[in-house]
Order: sequence, then C-alpha cells, then structure tokens
Amino acid sequence: MCIQGVSIQRETYMYPQISKILRACATLLSAFCLISLVMPAQVIAKDLVSSRGYWEDAQSQFTLDDAQAQPYTTYEGILAKGYSDSTFWFRLRIDPAPSAHAGEKLVLRVRPSFLDHVVLFDPADTTRTGPVSAGDMTPWGESEYQSLNHGFLIASLPQARDVYLKVRSTSTLMIHVEVLTQFEASRLDHTQELVYSVGTGLIVMFLAWVFVSWLNDRDHVNRAFVIKQLASVLYTVGYFGYFRVFFGESVSPTGINLLFNIVVIAATGLAFWYETHFLRDYELPAWLMPILRSFYAAAFVAMALLFAGYTRLALQFNMVVIGAGSAFLLMVVLIFLKNPPSKQTASVPFRFNRITVTVYYLSLTFALWVAVWPSLGFDVATEYSLHNLVLNGFFSGFLMTILLQVRARRFELNRREVSNALYLSQQQVALERQRRDEQTHFLHMLMHELKTPLAVIDMALHTRTDPEKSAAYASRAVVDMKAILERCIDADQIEEGALEAKVERVDVVRLVNELIFSQNIQPERLLLQMETVPEVLTDRQYLRIILGNLLDNALRYSDGRTPVDIHVMPSDGPDGAPGVAVTFSNRPGLAAWPEPGKVFQKYYRSTGAQSQSGTGLGLFLVSSLANRIGAYCRYAPDEKRVRFVLWLPI
Repeated sequence: MCIQGVSIQRETYMYPQISKILRACATLLSAFCLISLVMPAQVIAKDLVSSRGYWEDAQSQFTLDDAQAQPYTTYEGILAKGYSDSTFWFRLRIDPAPSAHAGEKLVLRVRPSFLDHVVLFDPADTTRTGPVSAGDMTPWGESEYQSLNHGFLIASLPQARDVYLKVRSTSTLMIHVEVLTQFEASRLDHTQELVYSVGTGLIVMFLAWVFVSWLNDRDHVNRAFVIKQLASVLYTVGYFGYFRVFFGESVSPTGINLLFNIVVIAATGLAFWYETHFLRDYELPAWLMPILRSFYAAAFVAMALLFAGYTRLALQFNMVVIGAGSAFLLMVVLIFLKNPPSKQTASVPFRFNRITVTVYYLSLTFALWVAVWPSLGFDVATEYSLHNLVLNGFFSGFLMTILLQVRARRFELNRREVSNALYLSQQQVALERQRRDEQTHFLHMLMHELKTPLAVIDMALHTRTDPEKSAAYASRAVVDMKAILERCIDADQIEEGALEAKVERVDVVRLVNELIFSQNIQPERLLLQMETVPEVLTDRQYLRIILGNLLDNALRYSDGRTPVDIHVMPSDGPDGAPGVAVTFSNRPGLAAWPEPGKVFQKYYRSTGAQSQSGTGLGLFLVSSLANRIGAYCRYAPDEKRVRFVLWLPI
C-alpha cells in the first residue's frame, strides 16, 4: 500500500506451518521419550550376576593373581567413584544360564560407553588364551561385541564362576555391569538404540524449532540457543557412543576420544554462554553477570588442560564448573525471588515473569546437581545417573524451547502491534500531508480565481465614464465569484457526504433546456440534438450540477468559433442495461486536449487552461456525483473534438 509516497509493508509470520509441524513432532517424541525413561528396559531382562565386588588398585600395578587374593567390597547396581587415577578391579559371580540357553554364549554388558579401558579375565573359561580388551581405546573393529555399549562374549558354563574386570578411565568412573543371554542382550540393545535415536531426534527437533523462530525474528536469545543446542546435539551423539560407530573405521580411538572430550567441554561453556544471553534482558545486580561469564570462560581453561595432556584433570575441572555454575544459578533464582525484575525498557518488549524464570532455573539447578554429584563420586549412582547430563540437556532444552516459543510469539505480537501502529501513524501523517497540500492548493486556486472578478469590480467602482457598462461588468464578476464559491462548497459537501440524494423521475431533455435558458447562452454557441428519451430515476439536484459543469466546461474551453454539440439519446450501458446518454463535445480552444488519466482529478487543469478562469473542480464534481447516482461519465475524444459522455440509468 502506498499513501503519498509512504510505502507500508504488512508483515507476516514467516514460518507458522513449519513451527506447527515441529511442535507436533516434538510433543509426540517427548511423550515417547518420557515413557521410555520411566520404564527402563532393564526390568525385562534377567541378570545372571548374583554378586558384585570391587577393589581399588591405587598404584595400577597389580596382576590378576594379585587381584584374586584381595578382599572385595560388595556393592549393588551402579558403582560411582568419580575421577580417579586408580585402576578398579571387579569380581562378578555369574550364575549358570537357564537350561533353554545352556551352551550358547552369554553377553557381559558394560555401561556407559565413555569408559576408556575395560579388560576381561575369565579364569574358568579354558578356551580363552588370555584377557580380552574393550572400551573407548579399543578400535571398533577389534571389539569382541560391537554395540553402543562395551561388552564381551563369554561361555555359558553349567556351574557358577567368578570373572574379573580391570577398568581404568580418564572420564568419571561410573560403571554398570550385567550378564545376559544373547537374546536378552540383543533386545536390550535394540530398545536402547531406539530410545537413544528418539532422544537424539528430539534434541535435534528442539534445535530446528528454535532455529525456525530465529530465521523469523533474528532474536539474539534464539541465536544463542541454536548454537548451544547444536553443541548439545553433538554431546548427546558422542555420549551415546555414536562417534565410535560413525568414525571407528577411519579415526583412531585416541582421536575419537579427543573429539568427544572437546565436545563435552565446549557444550558446557556454550550452555553458560547461553545463560548470559537469556539473562541479559533482566535487571540483575551488576556483579552477577561477570561471575556468570567466568563460568563459560572457564571452558577455555579446561580446553587448555585437555590439549596439554591433562585429560582427566580437564574433565574433572569441567564437571566442577558445572557444579559451581548450578549453585550460582540457584543464587540467581533466590535473587529473582527477592528482587523480581519488573522494570521494562524500550529495548526489551517482552520478558518472562518471576514465576516462570524461577521454575526454569530451579529445574535446571536440580537436574545439574543430579548429574554432578554422582559424576564426582559424592553420591550413589542410579540408572538415571548414567545419562544424567543427557537428561539435563533434554529437559532443560525442552523447557527452554517452550519458553523461547512463547517469547517468539510475544515478540511477533509486539512486532505486529508496532507495525500496525506505525502503519496507522504513517497513514495519518500522509493524510494530514495530503490535507495540507489540498488546502494550500485550494487557497492558491481561490485567490487566483477571485483575483480577476475582484479586479473587474474594482475597475467598475472607479470608472465613471460608462456607469451602465461598468455595472454589467461588475454583475458578471459577481456571478463568476458566486459560481466559484458554489463549486467549492459542492466539492466540500461531496467529500463530507453532506449532499443528500432525493430520487425522483427527471426529464433529461427538459432539464438541459432549463439549464441553457437559465444561463442565457447565445443560441449560436450551441447545437442541440434532442431525441425522445424516457425519464430517468435520479436526484434532480445532483444531475443539474453534473450537466451544468459539463456545459460550462465545454463552453469555457471551446475555440469559440464553432458551436458546442449537446446530444441526448437513448443508450445501453456497458452491462446492457437501458439508459440515456448525454454527450457534450467541442473543438479544443486554448486549453487544448486534457490528459485522459487526470481529467477527473481534483484541481486538475491542463497546461493550456491555466490562462483561463477555472477551479479545477468542475469535472471532479461530475465524476463524484455520477458515482453517487449510479451513472458514469467518461472522456471519449475523437480526432477533432473533446467529448464527454454522461450515461444515466432509467
């Protein structure tokens, strides 16, 4: 839309359909993932390990014979020992397999996937010639049991026996060991892979959802979340063990391990970096933001330690940063509760209220603590502890995605309100400018047109030689002034809608004759062709103004040597409806030929007409009033004459 040179572009939300599809998919995947998490697949499998024990080799120098002679500490479920330089030995008592599975291989399944070195000793299996290795530092092609988890194929013996595991890792030492039949192990692996795939797909969905929003609004918080979530996706893929699957044939285990550790540290730093962007819109105490920035800056310290060869220290430091950062975020929550951000600024059109922000940070802090303490060895590990950071990424990503979608919607509504307000403001300004221009034009026109008759009246008042002739000139000047003012009044009343239409039967031929007689026009100036036509149903006042202006226009701008033709005849309209056509034609005088596209515009006068008296309102009145009564007037010149045709319905 364009008003007086001001272009107004209506904004549209760029990706509503994409956003709806992503929202539906995210909901379905979330439901599936939550069901999978609250119903662990392990409950359907029978673990053949009847007792577990561990022993810590602080010097990492003992052999199997030494380990067999040591006293073992029994434990249940998952053992969490934090970041340790020690080697841990595990003694597992394995019961015989069910008779239905006797003779087939069993699977010793070790989780999680990020353990570096896992060595199996099975003294009772005489078919083995020595220990068997697994873990991150074992090439994918050399793994005895290829899965997202680490594992071994062991013999199913008719009697219970002890097997030993030697475990050492630069990552946190959380370990869960179980022995299953191949069928149950395969079923669990497939279920696990399905849950992992859905979980990874869900995190990717969060990323895509917010990315679509960012494409639309370019909000700095959405941009930061996209970057942070991309790192979270890579971390999730690596944590689940897919790096070994994807790169195991082309990249060395050392390279894969280094890549994953880089992703772990980067994901932590970007998570805290994102929080600085999210909290930027809130009036926090000045000392809080530098502290928050120090947490993502700590990622550079951890990265330096990693590349210096201190892998375990780098990962431990990274986990401490997560723990300290979670405590700091809890402090932020407490500050929100005490001093809720309420001040609004022009640069922040929307922010979440205190309750929403508090719920988010309480959830985030709890999830991080659940993840950190078992990883540092300060708490008992559970099944969820094996995937706690991934779960934190999932739930925090889910909550923040919802919050950012609400934020994006509020921004969009605010943007539309601003756009509408701007549109209305620009429209009002344009209308005011147009009104001022018209008023200026009107005043200039009025002063110009009144100048001549006033000069005539002034001359008549000061001329004493021929009083009769002077009076005639003055009388004619008064008539001209009256006509000018009447047209101005008529134009104003039309625009204000003040002229009321009174429909009645009107004889067009008679009305034309009355008009000619009232204006005392010399007969030689007109050539009349009056055919027999039916009466028209219209407003007599409107029609008189229309015919009067057409007649005046033809007489005023003709060459004066040839008569003005007025032709009244029956004529069908453009849609075939019966009617009456009144045609005014004249040879062009000094005004020459008017421009077809401008002839009915308000205040329009052709270049040649500027030397003659006129308001530029006559044909504007004709067009406006014709539309009011259901008629129309068109400019239809031929090669020699200026012609205006007025069609009236009957």
